[in-house]
Amino acid sequence: TILVSILAAARLSDLGLSAGETQCVRIVGYVCATVYAATWDLAVDFGLNVRDRRCLFPGGAYIAVAALDVCLRSTWLLTYLPDCRAFVKASSLNSECFSFAIGTLELVRRALWATIRLEHEHLSNAGRFRSVCWVPPLEHRRRPDGPDL
Repeated sequence: TILVSILAAARLSDLGLSAGETQCVRIVGYVCATVYAATWDLAVDFGLNVRDRRCLFPGGAYIAVAALDVCLRSTWLLTYLPDCRAFVKASSLNSECFSFAIGTLELVRRALWATIRLEHEHLSNAGRFRSVCWVPPLEHRRRPDGPDL
């Protein structure tokens, strides 16, 4: 996310890059950020790299959600397609419809992500609650006018 923000805000033309080179640098950065985030989702958040993973849903559902997560995470690519750019620039209604569609797709992706993430966390940590070996003792306090708390 930081890489994408820097690339979006940076004026790469000040570094002597042409418009085509600037676009290429941005696309490479966006692709790297997308691949990293999708890999993190699948391996860490969904736990799909765990061999003996317990599941609440059928196995095909996880494959479908993983594929949808990667595809929906890549919707930013639509903004670089010439046909989509022409469609969006044609009128303000098209622009609003496009923004609404992209926002809705991101909402669906996040809902699917949350479902699988919570399921993985519940099944991999039920009952242990991320137990720790040491808990700091409570501070012993006295009331100024009476017995200990």
